[in-house]
Amino acid sequence: MLLAVGVVVGVVVAAVLAVAGFLLIGVLLGAFAGGLVAYRIWSGVERRVLRTLQARGVSAVEEPRLHNLTEGLCALAGLPKPGLYVLDDVACNALAVGRDGRRAAVVVTRGLLDGLERIELEGVLAHELAHVKALDGRIGGVAAALAPLGPWAVSAAVGEPREEAADTAGVAITRYPPGLLHALEKLAVAPTGLRTGAKSTAHLWLVPDPSSGPALAHRIDALRELS
Repeated sequence: MLLAVGVVVGVVVAAVLAVAGFLLIGVLLGAFAGGLVAYRIWSGVERRVLRTLQARGVSAVEEPRLHNLTEGLCALAGLPKPGLYVLDDVACNALAVGRDGRRAAVVVTRGLLDGLERIELEGVLAHELAHVKALDGRIGGVAAALAPLGPWAVSAAVGEPREEAADTAGVAITRYPPGLLHALEKLAVAPTGLRTGAKSTAHLWLVPDPSSGPALAHRIDALRELS
């Protein structure tokens, strides 16, 4: 998807200069412009999402439970510890974004931290770390960067929903399906819609859309079968 965006930009630049009579210069500058656009989108995905959400990094002193659970799960999953961020929003939700495990970030809302028990929060964090391990965060982050181009850009970058796969992989990390199951049951009746960055980051969240009731119910049923 990044390559496609770069190609489009490059072709436009080359075409403009070719019309003006500078074909070779147009091709060279077009290739450079396209590569630069692709690189900027790729290199800034984490910062762009965090800035859009206005999420703040939290220390182990501020959020010891969040840090302790994440450290334990990372050890089980064989992942480096991601940056941990909190979004001061009453909604109950979480997301992960990052180009790889070393540059990943997990964001949880204040509503999620306050509304879930320890074992339920562990299930949610395992789900998000499963996204990191599967490199879903890089795809989701690129889609967020491309969101201003329209819904088609997000759909093209994200592809098929990955939430069920992350549910299964997260449960494999904790080896305790009821944790995530009970968390999703709570989220099914709790507010999950975010005030900040709602459109450009909607596809990244544990519960992507407040209206995704049927999809969430299906995920809950699948976890019940594992319990």
